[in-house]
Amino acid sequence: MKKDKFAIRAKREGYRSRAAYKLKDINKKYKLIKKGDYVLDLGCAPGSWMQIISKIVGSKGYVLGVDISKMEEFKESHVEFIQQDITKDEIIDMIKSAIKDKLKDKKFNAVTSDMAPSTRGIIHLDQELSLELSMRAFELAKIFLRKKGNFICKTFQSSEYEEFRKETSKYFELVKTQKPPASKKRSKEVFLVCKSFKGS
Repeated sequence: MKKDKFAIRAKREGYRSRAAYKLKDINKKYKLIKKGDYVLDLGCAPGSWMQIISKIVGSKGYVLGVDISKMEEFKESHVEFIQQDITKDEIIDMIKSAIKDKLKDKKFNAVTSDMAPSTRGIIHLDQELSLELSMRAFELAKIFLRKKGNFICKTFQSSEYEEFRKETSKYFELVKTQKPPASKKRSKEVFLVCKSFKGS
């Protein structure tokens, strides 16, 4: 099964979860994150996307992860973590405080989100909760992205998804929906890829 294939590979290659390959595949295709970039990773636990991002941006770049859950810290000096609920208003000031001495304009080259709700097993409710998280990630992206910056977020396919995609297309030059090979075939998850932020 594909699940076993990617889970086994992640363990062998030292990634914290199989989700690493989703970002790896999408970034290879769209070049959302580059060497030296500053990246905000929302819903980052357990940290597999941060592992990928850290390698791409290198020591001259910077990665700030945010998650409501505890996470094993990174040893790299250019990787930092805030444990906080991204839906809380105070997260905006916490992010600004974390980067005030690193980024004069307090803006990132990319904002990423692999967030998913705690699923209830009720399809329409899970889709609604996922969309709420995606919209919050988008709100934060509009605050923290530099012009020409990139945004990627996971969400669940639903009747409301198309409206969300249309809304993001007002702010980005290119908007695409992707389902990478590491996503389970039966999963409703898709990734919204947004390139070249026009500004809010």
